[in-house]
Amino acid sequence: MSARGLEAIPENRREVVAEALAAVCGPRLDHLQPISGGASGALICRVDAGGRPWLLRLEAIDAPGPRDIPRAYACMRAASDAGIAPRLHLADADKGVAVMEFIHSRPFADFAGGEPALVPALGALARRVHAIEPPFPSPRADYPTLVDFMMGAVRRTGAFREGLLDPHAEGLARVRSAYRFEGPAVSCHNDPNRMNVLFDGERLWLVDWELSFRNDPLIDVGILADNFAPASPAAEALLASWLGGEPDRALRTRYALARQLSRAFYACALLSIAGASPSGPDDLSAPTPEEFTKALAAGDLKVGSPELLRTLGKMQLASFLAGLNAPEVREALAEAGGC
Repeated sequence: MSARGLEAIPENRREVVAEALAAVCGPRLDHLQPISGGASGALICRVDAGGRPWLLRLEAIDAPGPRDIPRAYACMRAASDAGIAPRLHLADADKGVAVMEFIHSRPFADFAGGEPALVPALGALARRVHAIEPPFPSPRADYPTLVDFMMGAVRRTGAFREGLLDPHAEGLARVRSAYRFEGPAVSCHNDPNRMNVLFDGERLWLVDWELSFRNDPLIDVGILADNFAPASPAAEALLASWLGGEPDRALRTRYALARQLSRAFYACALLSIAGASPSGPDDLSAPTPEEFTKALAAGDLKVGSPELLRTLGKMQLASFLAGLNAPEVREALAEAGGC
């Protein structure tokens, strides 16, 4: 396959992409269209070739910050083999390129039975991830330590006025002190947000395995709850569907704290990627979810822009602080002596 039709691909990566697509899709490329993606920095494209659509993932190998593409691709391969991720046709971690099945996604509103049916399906999806054997590689540091490191890094950037993040850091210290996880750690996606869960009209898929590693499974369940079932009854139903029964008090406590850890993680990850505001140290003002949706629809916030990522990060900071006062979290902290 020649480099023609690859104008959307950075010039220094076109040969890699051309070779990967030729190996999977054949010699003729009909169309290549970038797709708006998440905060990973990878270039995601729909490719039409050989009379069918494919999905191309090209890693931003020159992007700043630590990246472990071999680990991510190994996890993606294991998930594909388990039928949880789209079928993977090529994954070259050294060159940072993968070609997989293209999933024609539909709105979650189309899920048969609505939220009462979607919630147990999400719990079942998480269970399947956590059952992948052998378990994904372990991270260099456990999840709470990783989140604490990230919080410290954000505070050191000077992106916010001095002292503004003190309540968040103090709250995180309380959560870490109260959080108890003694294992076993299992294969986890660690980022099952609404952009990474796809519905094809019949079943659910998980994509983007960049943050995957061995972890407390309740991190995945908590992220799914915050994205799909944030209200208490639905969040409890999601936990029960994942567990396959009613959780005991200790599991409920860990669940509440795991959700707080994931909120802090997302806040720090988004703010780190966005970087400091060009206008100088920022405040913590953040829109409500409804205001954010309107701003996005009106074009006031651009998908993938630093401003959008910064806004989402501040929304997660607000969610973390609000969560500290949620009854289930206050109870969990009190039980552990972390209030």
